[in-house]
Amino acid sequence: MTINGNAVISAIMLAIFSAMLIMAAGYPPEARFMPTIVGFAGAILSLVQLWRSLVSNRRVPRTETDRPGWHREVRLLGWFAGFLLAILGVGFLIAAPVMVVGFLVVDQRERPILAGALAAGCLAVLYLVFEVVLELSLYRGLVAQFL
Repeated sequence: MTINGNAVISAIMLAIFSAMLIMAAGYPPEARFMPTIVGFAGAILSLVQLWRSLVSNRRVPRTETDRPGWHREVRLLGWFAGFLLAILGVGFLIAAPVMVVGFLVVDQRERPILAGALAAGCLAVLYLVFEVVLELSLYRGLVAQFL
């Protein structure tokens, strides 16, 4: 069994979310809720992705010519870094939908209408869950602080 870049990234993400859960266990109960929810969901999704990556390597024999390189993982890490910078600059509510559209249209070659609809759904979920239901103010970004 060969380990590809997807499996490595999934293992790294699983470690990050597991560390988040371990750290959250030491927080007071009122501060533990959010990191536990995010850490648990992220750990489950990372575990599923790791399992899928390892199983797909066993099922599909690959030759040297069709084996993917590390360029895909590096490109995805670039998108992740861009997302983090966008969050720092303009905050979650603007960065998330913009990055969803950008990633889907530029990287995944999806139709702009579908990408826009998914970005609108992303914005609606973020706003409704955090701002309305949980009554938590999401980070607004450095630009908002200077204005």
